[in-house]
Amino acid sequence: MPRSAGDRLGDSRLLQRLARPRPLTILRAPSGFGKSSIAAQWLRATVADTADVVWLGADVGGWGADDPAEVFWGALASRLDELEPSEGDGGWGSAREAVADLLSRRTSPVFVVLDRYSQMVPGRSEVDRALTELLHTCEHFYLVVCTREVSSLEVVGAAIVDSLVLRPADLALTPDDVVALAARHDLALTATEAQAICAHTGGWPALVRVILVSSAAERQEGDRATIRFDAGTWFLRTAWQEFEIAGLQEFVLDTSVFPSLTEALLDELMPDRDCAAYLDALLAAGLMQIEHSGGEQVYRHLPAVRLEAATRLREQDPDRYQELCLLAARRHEAVGDHGGALAQLVTAGLWPEVLEIVERRWTALVTHEAHTLERVLPAVPDVVVAQSAYLVAARDYVLDAAQEPARPWHHEHPLGGVLGPMLGLITAGTDVSEIQGRPRGYDAFTETVRRALPGVLCEWGVSRVLAVDLPGALRSFRDAHQVAELAQMPAMSRRAALGAAMVLCLVGDVRDAHAWFERYESAAARDHEVVPPLLVGVADAVREVLGLSRLEPFQANVILDLPLDRSLGGLWAVGLLAKTQVALVTGRVAGLLDELDAAARHLAHDSDSQLLGTLVACARVDLMLSLGQHLRARAVVERLSPTLQSVEVARARSAWATGNHAAAIEVCQRLLRGDVPTARVRISLLAVQAASEHARGRRAEAARAMQMMIHEVDAAEMYASLLYVPRAVLLDLEGDVPGLGPAIARIARLNLEHDMFPAPSAQTELSEREREVLAALARTGSVNGVATALFVTTNTVKTHLRSIYRKLGTHSARETVQRAVEFGLIDEVVSARLSM
Repeated sequence: MPRSAGDRLGDSRLLQRLARPRPLTILRAPSGFGKSSIAAQWLRATVADTADVVWLGADVGGWGADDPAEVFWGALASRLDELEPSEGDGGWGSAREAVADLLSRRTSPVFVVLDRYSQMVPGRSEVDRALTELLHTCEHFYLVVCTREVSSLEVVGAAIVDSLVLRPADLALTPDDVVALAARHDLALTATEAQAICAHTGGWPALVRVILVSSAAERQEGDRATIRFDAGTWFLRTAWQEFEIAGLQEFVLDTSVFPSLTEALLDELMPDRDCAAYLDALLAAGLMQIEHSGGEQVYRHLPAVRLEAATRLREQDPDRYQELCLLAARRHEAVGDHGGALAQLVTAGLWPEVLEIVERRWTALVTHEAHTLERVLPAVPDVVVAQSAYLVAARDYVLDAAQEPARPWHHEHPLGGVLGPMLGLITAGTDVSEIQGRPRGYDAFTETVRRALPGVLCEWGVSRVLAVDLPGALRSFRDAHQVAELAQMPAMSRRAALGAAMVLCLVGDVRDAHAWFERYESAAARDHEVVPPLLVGVADAVREVLGLSRLEPFQANVILDLPLDRSLGGLWAVGLLAKTQVALVTGRVAGLLDELDAAARHLAHDSDSQLLGTLVACARVDLMLSLGQHLRARAVVERLSPTLQSVEVARARSAWATGNHAAAIEVCQRLLRGDVPTARVRISLLAVQAASEHARGRRAEAARAMQMMIHEVDAAEMYASLLYVPRAVLLDLEGDVPGLGPAIARIARLNLEHDMFPAPSAQTELSEREREVLAALARTGSVNGVATALFVTTNTVKTHLRSIYRKLGTHSARETVQRAVEFGLIDEVVSARLSM
């Protein structure tokens, strides 16, 4: 059966799709773009090397001749005769008879390619009929026609011979095709590399071959090839001349700066042009892709074509190029894509507009588009950078942050925010004490830029806090303070000092944090301006955080009454975590578990908040332990990925609280033997280890761990960490641990009447066998069902159930399963049978 232009042939690989040549193949591209190149590529991929190929172009047509058809037949006969010369003149009466005789004598296939057939023979209906007859009668004759319009040859030929009609888009290569084609050039491509080539070229066979051949030619022996995406430039510039539809070149040029096109945009750009015809031609040629988005059609040039066209437009008409780039940037910004807008302006060299968008969209750019700043800033001239404090900060800070080697998850700082020091969750990664905050070369900038820098650096510091880049944040605040002091700007000095104190609290360096907070208060005394309410609230919170960390009198309400909502972004969750820690110290935990549960559900749907969501889960564990919900806390921990050390701290703490002291000690010892450079993590682990060793009756080991903890606590002034150890344990070890007495006295001065966590009980720990019985009970709903499932007697099941009832405080199977669901010990779906 003949194939239409829209048909796709079965298998994914090109050689499998087109391995069997048809007597008649029509390669039709309305735009004329690349038909001959695609035909050559198709022939190389599908025709055996031993087959003969005759190629006739439009230059052999008979335009102006008395008999154009005879000129065509004469050229074809001459080429066929060159392949297998005939003896004598063959007795031919005409060139047409010569072609028929030469084809009938063939004993092996010959492929005749008619390039630009629509231009070859004027009034070619007679030639169409003759070629169709030859296809029907000559067994070894294969005809490949490159044309841009439907002809009688296609219609009539399809009715009598096996034929195939293809457009260039129908020959697009898949990644598997590219891998196979590369192997023919001794190139080993990964699936990712092949996918990248397809994305760049749209699978255009000729362009793919050019890239692969160039990449193979430049590869050194023994080295892995580097894919040369730019190798297709010369090919694209040659193929550019094959555009045949009037105005199509101009259409591609004018739309090349836009990553996507819609009908509304085209109406705005070209109200007087028939864009539908251009789009149809480009889609048929495989040079454009289409998708549906938001109820409308979206068109995209192939990346390779778009890049080449934009380069050509910039060279030929730079003013028009800049005009279109400005329009594209405005459209990016209108949909909130500020990074795309900036990239478009930098590409066009529109420097005034670059300065304007960086200053107007600074917060969005550094918070969400740092990767774009990293990519485009090197292209901004220094003379332009010097005109803006924002660009100076972007160059000297944003790029530095982006170029730092990526840390694995377990080396990430846990979070940014004003109240993070309450969390006790800072992990390994960087020795902040080694950071030297010195501004670099700012004397070379104008007074206006220098005075603007402190504010910009403080904004960048806040963004670094939210991005959990605490070293970067500390450097920004320190530099902002130094520049503000030199410029005699007390308001900015105050703000920068408070930011540095906040970050040092997060790191756990309470001593330095206190010193920077004193600088804040000193600057506040010199600044007579009205202090913004938000700054007052942050300062009050940091003051109370420092007081609590040092076990000095503090006002819990300052933190517990903080107004929090999700409009604050990451600070909303950070503030909630801090409230949790203060509530644990004061015992005012009512209602907080519901808030944390809601926060966990919200963060679970935000892929950008994976780290913050994990920390919320750890805070939930602490709160559950304080409420005596030990099994539920352990179930939460077991569902967390152990990539953050904060998760491992929560695991050790929940193991201790559920009476599994050996497991708690094992976690602590394993982490303490590893790379744990921050005092906060070491102190948290030593607290769990001391309490667990004491619970096991190993007094000497408990005192040793407590001695190490006291040393760390004194050095960091993090006395609040002692509250994680039961008061009875501290009092019992006081005589064995020098320095523990004064620490206990600090706790006594706060008049706290409760322990942060209830004393652990062995009864809160289900054995593995009891867990199996509980899960089987939820599935089967009866004692007999459990016995059958576990291959034990009913008496054994009843014994296990009595122990489970005692540990969970329940009195029936139904109540026990419900409580197990609440604690997260079994899945709610599993328990559905018992509730029926």
